[in-house]
Order: sequence, then structure tokens, then C-alpha cells
Amino acid sequence: MTIKLIHIGFPKASSSYLQQTIFKLIRKKKLLNFYSINSIERNVAHYSHYDFSNINENEDYIVSCEHLAFNFYHLDESYEYTKTIIKKLRSHFGPDAQILLILREPSELIASIYNQYARVKIGYPKTGKKNFKLYMSFKDFIHKYRDNIIHFSYSKIISLVEKEFKNIFVIKHENLHQNMDNIFSHSSYNHAKYESSIKKVPLVNRSLSNQALLLTLFANRFLSFLRLDLNSIDKLIDRSIKIYNYLIHQQLNEKKRGLAFVQEKEYWNRFMYYLDRKYFNRNNNSNSFKSLMPKEFKRLREEYDSIKESKIRPLIQ
Repeated sequence: MTIKLIHIGFPKASSSYLQQTIFKLIRKKKLLNFYSINSIERNVAHYSHYDFSNINENEDYIVSCEHLAFNFYHLDESYEYTKTIIKKLRSHFGPDAQILLILREPSELIASIYNQYARVKIGYPKTGKKNFKLYMSFKDFIHKYRDNIIHFSYSKIISLVEKEFKNIFVIKHENLHQNMDNIFSHSSYNHAKYESSIKKVPLVNRSLSNQALLLTLFANRFLSFLRLDLNSIDKLIDRSIKIYNYLIHQQLNEKKRGLAFVQEKEYWNRFMYYLDRKYFNRNNNSNSFKSLMPKEFKRLREEYDSIKESKIRPLIQ
């Protein structure tokens, strides 16, 4: 059977984990090729403009981009964003491609989207005015994107995908490991392998605790008065590392130089992850969403509970 597995969403549902561990392991074992969002050319300003021309159609592969089915900031009542993407996917991959959708409990999803929104280093605007996005509260975030939340519906997105594709895997985030074992039914992909592999990958793009998030917002607010932000600090550290590599390790060959000093990014977030592991409580704003929008919380939760996961059949024996 030809395998064309397209992981199209949802964001904040272990997509970075899958891309940096599971899918890379599959490619390493040469069972399937893997194309991540980084290897798909796109116009960043317009998420509907994706280019899949670099994918080799003569091989079995996985394509992973968690924003293909859903972009919270482009969500409206007509779902034009999703319709455009889904039709383009069908046009390129055909109706027989296997579509992977991973759903996360809605209040956790929205809290996690805010968490990333608040900690993303947006930068100081060219106008010279302070960027309120650097320290927007969860309540303000909910107010700003209230209409987006009202329009949000898992069922509607799944229905749009079902109209274009025959093979759809719908998985709930809390059952991710079990279903991944079922999809990739192979001795190399048991739960122990997942757990051992994740420890080798830096923690990136994961939610911060409320305490760490408050520290991040405070740091961005303080740096904004100096016309700086955390992104500027990260870039300064990156440049320092490059200079260090050049001055100290310029006599090493390229292979050894890469091992001599591993360059990491998102230094502030990594420091926050360390504090989370050691000192802070791993809580988020999911309960706050329930109190801020009780009607929508109830609707989304009932819809989520009513969605049944797909019967999983293995792609790899």
C-alpha cells in the first residue's frame, strides 16, 4: 500500500514532539521519508500559499504541518482558510492520502495557544510604540479573539476534511501514544522508544506554567522600555556563540566544530522550562477560560466528548 500520511493539525497537540522525535525516527529507519514544515516552502504572510513541489511522489512519506487544517488567528465563520488548504491538499496528494488529525481538549488548546502567543518574541514595532502583545493578559486575549472562539468547531473542520479525503485518522491528544503505536505497528516504535527518544530532543514550543509565563511577560515589558525584547537577547547570545566557535575552535574540522559547542536557541524559554521542572506548578489557564466564557466552554467540551476516534489500522507492519 502506498503511504501518503499528511499530518495537518491541530497546533498545540504534540506536533513539535512528533516532528522532532517520532517522524524523524521513522525517517532514520528509512521506513518512510519525512517532510516537516521547515522543508515546505511557503509565504509566511499568507498561510494559504503552500508549495508541496519539493515532495518526491515516487516514495512513501509523511508530511507534517500542524497549521494546515486550522489557524486560530485566521478563523472566521466561513472557514475559508481551511477550505482553501484542504482543496489544495486534495489537488496535490489526491483523495486517497491518509490524513492525520490530532485533537486536544478545547480549553487546554486555547490556554496553550495563549501561552505561545504571550511568550513568542514579537519584537519592538517599527513605529516606536510599545507592543501591547508582549504582555497581554489571558483575559484580554480571550476578549480580543472572542469571535474566533465562537466560530471554532472541531466537527466542522473534520467534516470539511471528510468531503475531500477517504482515509482520515482522528486521534485525541490524551491517547496519542497508544494510537501512534497502532499506526506505526513496528517493534522499533513502542512506547519505551518514544520515551527514550524524547529525552534526546531539546524542549521546544511547550507551554510554560503560569508563574514562568508571568516572568516572561514581565521581562518583555521591562526590555520594551530599553527598546529591546527577549528575541534581541537570544540573538546576542547566538552571535556570542558563533564568535566563540570561530575564535576557540577555528582549528577544528567542520564535523568536530559542530560537536565542540552545540548552539541552542530560545535561551529564555529553556531557562523557564528548567524553573518549571524544578520549582513551578505545571498549571495553565484552562480553568480561567471556563469562567470567562462558560457557554462556549460547555459547547466545545460537549462537542469534543462526542467525537469518536478513528479505528486505527497500522500503516507500517
